[in-house]
Amino acid sequence: MVIVGAPLTKQEQKFLANLQVNYQERNFVANQELQSYYSLATALVYPSLYEGFGIPVIEAQRCGCPVIAYNASSIPEVIGEDYPLLLSQLEIAPAAHSIQKLVTDSDFRNQIQQKGIENSLRFSWEKMQDEYLSLYTQLWTMRCSIEKLNTFTTYSHYDHLYHHRHILTVLLRLLTRSIQCYSKLTRIFEIIVVDGVSSDNTLDIVHSFETKMQGKLHIISEPDKGLYDAMNKGLRRATGEVVGILNSDDFFSSIHSLAYIAQAFENKDIEACYGNLYFVHPNDLKTPVRYYNSGHFRRWMMRLGYAPPHPTFYCRKSIYQQLPLFDLDLKIAADFELMLRLIYVQRLSTLHIPHNLVTMRLGGISTAGWKSYWQGLKERLKALKKNKVYSNLFLLLFPYCYKALQMLRSRFK
Repeated sequence: MVIVGAPLTKQEQKFLANLQVNYQERNFVANQELQSYYSLATALVYPSLYEGFGIPVIEAQRCGCPVIAYNASSIPEVIGEDYPLLLSQLEIAPAAHSIQKLVTDSDFRNQIQQKGIENSLRFSWEKMQDEYLSLYTQLWTMRCSIEKLNTFTTYSHYDHLYHHRHILTVLLRLLTRSIQCYSKLTRIFEIIVVDGVSSDNTLDIVHSFETKMQGKLHIISEPDKGLYDAMNKGLRRATGEVVGILNSDDFFSSIHSLAYIAQAFENKDIEACYGNLYFVHPNDLKTPVRYYNSGHFRRWMMRLGYAPPHPTFYCRKSIYQQLPLFDLDLKIAADFELMLRLIYVQRLSTLHIPHNLVTMRLGGISTAGWKSYWQGLKERLKALKKNKVYSNLFLLLFPYCYKALQMLRSRFK
């Protein structure tokens, strides 16, 4: 056995001594010597549980050395599809069986060698260089469209920010990270925070980000008539070409969310877009309790009460300027009513973005419990009648069955 890499610990040396195994410890070696070891070896046994990439796997395959590895981390992606020497369990017996098969079955060994060489050709420093150059080129060409996406609106009119004072801090940090991704571009977007004269330290948190935002952060703090009144204030204040709304208990699922939205509006024919949404428990932001894949949404479904997830909905400001904004008579479903007018009645040209754009905490006014669901159901029916779109209470029950199914799927994934 030849062991290459970091020096063995005393515990490892003692372990090998107890096994009475003949081995050579070579520590770190030059590439040419390493290639010789790979070429002469029966196999590279690589029982690693975590890898950032797994370069030794590709090195061995390029030299015609079969690799026996554990099916974990990045290894399955790197080692190639349908690779027969991936161990499902990190145990001695399966690894020993794989080594024995390589020694005794020359046809199998030749097959593994050929498969490994072909897989290794997928990777090279030159190819990586070309792909990075292509990526940077794409990002640069996106510059103009991103510059036009210069309005994002967030609201924090709840007195205690949904009982979590850190929520707005997290939100603004995510937005700051998004800005940093495009820091070399010119004016990208503006952030409008609408605050209902909160009595906690919300405004202190917001003001602490003003310097970092370099004039792109605008604050409205005054009494309002509720959530949708605050949203209307933000929409009227917005000056960008594209407008989106992010509530105080929501946050972007990825630092790439803004780029996905900007790319969607590169198409001049697109008037609005929407994406997928995660629901999480307020105390566990990493475990989705429901996943809303809005790719299944169709315009006719609005008669059943379906709509794209509003936190992921972005629309051109010119559209909002032509129509009334949120209906303040509705306390829960004004976002549904507005999207009903835009998507169903006005027939806007929309695009679904197949990415998770926003994560939403449960517990807001629309997800606070069965009373809010019942009120939302009645308000949806009212919105449909107002816009002369036929529906009934029975049809509107379908989305709630679908929501329950989504929650069950998320729980058992």
